[in-house]
Amino acid sequence: MVPQQGGAVKFRLAQFRPVTTNNPETLAAYAKMRVRVMRQVHYSTKHPNKALDLVLFVNGIPVATIELKTDFTQSIGNAVNQYRFDRSPSGEPLFAFAKRSLVHFVVSNSEVRMTTKLAGAETRFLPFNRGHDEGAGNPPNPAGSASSYFWEEILQRDTWLQVLGSFVHLQVEVDVDPDTGKKTRTEKILFPRYHQWRAVNRLVAAARQEGAGRRYLVQHSAGSGKTNSIAWLAHRLSQLHDEQNEKVFDTVVVVTDRTVLDKQLQDAIAQFEKHAGVVQSITRDGGESKSSELASALTGGKQIVIVTIQTFEALITTIQSKPELRGRRFAVIADEAHSSQTGSTAGALTKVLSPQEQAAVAEGAPIDSEAYLQWAMEVTANASNISYFAFTATPKPKTLELFGREPVGGGTPEPFDLYSMQQAIEEGFILDVLQNYTPYKVAWQLQHPGSDYDAPGEVDESTAVKALVRYVRLHPTNISQKAKIVVDHFRQFAQPLLGGKAKAMVVTGSRVEAVRWKKYLDAYLSDSHIQGVKALVAFSGTVEDPTDVGEGLTEKTQNPGLWTSDLAAAFKPSTYNVMIVAEKFQTGFDQPRLVAMYVDRKLGGVQAVQTLSRLNRTYPGKDKTFVLDFVNEPLDILDAFKDYYRKAELTATTDPNLIYDLVTKLDSAGIYTMAEVSQAFDAALAAGVNANSAVSAATAPAVDRFAKRWFNAVTDGDAAEQDELKLFKSDAGQFVKFYDFISQARNLEDTDLPRRHYFFRRILPQLVTATWEEPVDISKVKLSEYSVTPGDAVKLNLEQGKGLEPITAIGSGAIHEKHRSALEEIIGKLNERFGDKYGVGAVDLTVNHIVGKLAVDYDLARQAEVNTPQQFAESPALPKAFAKAVIEVRDETPMLVDDMLSDNGLFAELSKALPAMLYEFLSGKQSKESGVE
Repeated sequence: MVPQQGGAVKFRLAQFRPVTTNNPETLAAYAKMRVRVMRQVHYSTKHPNKALDLVLFVNGIPVATIELKTDFTQSIGNAVNQYRFDRSPSGEPLFAFAKRSLVHFVVSNSEVRMTTKLAGAETRFLPFNRGHDEGAGNPPNPAGSASSYFWEEILQRDTWLQVLGSFVHLQVEVDVDPDTGKKTRTEKILFPRYHQWRAVNRLVAAARQEGAGRRYLVQHSAGSGKTNSIAWLAHRLSQLHDEQNEKVFDTVVVVTDRTVLDKQLQDAIAQFEKHAGVVQSITRDGGESKSSELASALTGGKQIVIVTIQTFEALITTIQSKPELRGRRFAVIADEAHSSQTGSTAGALTKVLSPQEQAAVAEGAPIDSEAYLQWAMEVTANASNISYFAFTATPKPKTLELFGREPVGGGTPEPFDLYSMQQAIEEGFILDVLQNYTPYKVAWQLQHPGSDYDAPGEVDESTAVKALVRYVRLHPTNISQKAKIVVDHFRQFAQPLLGGKAKAMVVTGSRVEAVRWKKYLDAYLSDSHIQGVKALVAFSGTVEDPTDVGEGLTEKTQNPGLWTSDLAAAFKPSTYNVMIVAEKFQTGFDQPRLVAMYVDRKLGGVQAVQTLSRLNRTYPGKDKTFVLDFVNEPLDILDAFKDYYRKAELTATTDPNLIYDLVTKLDSAGIYTMAEVSQAFDAALAAGVNANSAVSAATAPAVDRFAKRWFNAVTDGDAAEQDELKLFKSDAGQFVKFYDFISQARNLEDTDLPRRHYFFRRILPQLVTATWEEPVDISKVKLSEYSVTPGDAVKLNLEQGKGLEPITAIGSGAIHEKHRSALEEIIGKLNERFGDKYGVGAVDLTVNHIVGKLAVDYDLARQAEVNTPQQFAESPALPKAFAKAVIEVRDETPMLVDDMLSDNGLFAELSKALPAMLYEFLSGKQSKESGVE
């Protein structure tokens, strides 16, 4: 009632569904919510004959409008145009943004689209479709229209009120024009796309039913709106109660480096909640204050805590170590890797990273979510009080096994929810970056005055080859010519796009290469008096290049005159339009105006997808991208993308019994006894003040045996013994990593396995295999010939890939025999391979294609897996397969193939050499899949 003496009156216009059933009054208020639909609504006093097909009301307030079309007479595009050209918001209260109708739908028999803001011809409708065959659209409905889910699911009373009460909110942002600095305040009504609503609802429902201690994998492509999905999920999980009205999670932890997510969560939840202080962000990089801040947040009633990857380790430690947190339940939502770069690896996380991954992180690459989640699950030992929700566009095989779920009816683990790259491309939320892909062929030749070479007559062949290839990659001629190609292509094809504001990225192989690229690209711009192209170089730490660019090189010294130390921010204005990167910014970097990418490093697998996907962000007027690749083969890049174009699938699951093959191998090495293993494990289990000394005493004999054998092998020059000891150390490391993984994915009931796991972890840091490696003097080597030639621009057509391979072998590595050759011979081999007798790159291309065809021969592949190199080389099936492969590649390089077939000596030599190459290829592939180098 209105007070007789006047004064303010509060009206509660809605009561959304309460999170518990404890309050009968709140439940009664929710039951009184009136949801109505009205047909043919005449909404305009200025145009009384105009009517909307449907208007949805909640308690008499209009919240949504709908235009309907039947595919038999008019397409959904007609309904879109009705809103764009015949539903002007000017002077129409029903269409007033954020004041009346919150969302407008167009619905046909086959599709649903929506918009939250009518803006005349500029109105943009987004798909609100379920997706069909992992692409755009909706699946056929044998019982009616394909769009029937809209009224059967979304417009169901409880669902519709839940969408309005838990999803829809007003987002206020201040956009800063990177070129002018002008600030513009923008308001957006956030309404979930169908896959966002589906994923959040399914995850919440599963968590309510299953409780804490479960894992969920969400494969959502770039362009899926993961930031909003995570914000909605975090809020819903923080409020989640079970059937007994008990909270499922005491705290929701969001692990992310998206700074926008912090503010967005705060703003969104402020609209959903009546009280502040629900969300706390803890992003400090170190110090005692971080731990105390975490403990305070976790025990002080904060429902959502946001941490960075670097803070995540401290958070897990806090959960484990604080007595007051025992019994509390946590939901950990993990965002995939993003642009925060540190150049260092969090201490405990290093044990789940391979040496290659650790090196990449040291170069500036981000730590991805899959690594830190695997670490968290290991240290929490399948804790029943922690649930993990992993969001990623590119799940690795291990991630699928750890977080995926076996589908109904059986099969390999798969994502809990999917929004595919295919659907994102077809719906227009990202671009297909493989539509314009141009490979370049690089040919070079070296010279060395052999008579003047004073070093030992023979050197290690693999070491020499690496040194020579590095020499060529860093050579001024190599980088200068490529830099010229990059600048000329960018100016002609990319720079004119987006009103002259298009940008490019150059991906290099190392930090040294990156700083040299910057030097020689700048030199070409200066020497050619080119205006309008300016480059930045991004790398972590300090680079030493005393023979060329200089010493003590940092981002600050190589990018002088910047207004900020944040290179991502410096790259936003049009002032700089080329970014040269090495690991840093290669993944997890979001710059929508990137149109061209120039690749000068080897890419494969997930890294290839993540790197090239820097180009896929949409931007007004951006309808094409360019990729120029100096290193990779187009089909290799295509194969990498295929695995993540649709649902990531495993070809099989990892066999846990693989670990016993390794146990047998390790036990027979004579380094330790099982009595020592049990003694160390039991000492650790007993704990107490003397635990460390007891463990040290138990492990000392094994460490001592190893050290003595290594010393004797080195002093005696016993290469075989050194190799055996190196293999033991490698195998022990593989055991630790494999057990870390398989114990999370399978229930292993063998109690001796965790004992060995603990023992190996303790002794591994103490097993030293240091030796002196002979240097290779290439100071007199000269680059005598060099050419870079473009191939044809191709469109790489995406489709479903063959599937991701699980771990198939562990401890199968071997110490590669050092092939020793004269430096002259090595250079001769390289020149023969990279020479141009049959055309630039012809020999390399042909031999690789022959090997490639042999590698897909099923019978040969099986023989390579089960036979020694010598047995494989003597296989009677090989000459026949080799001849067949040669004939099949003839059309590519007919002159070379004809010479091979007519030269019996050459043919015989290749038929002997290629088996070894093929065997190395197959065994090397197996080793990489198992993490052994």
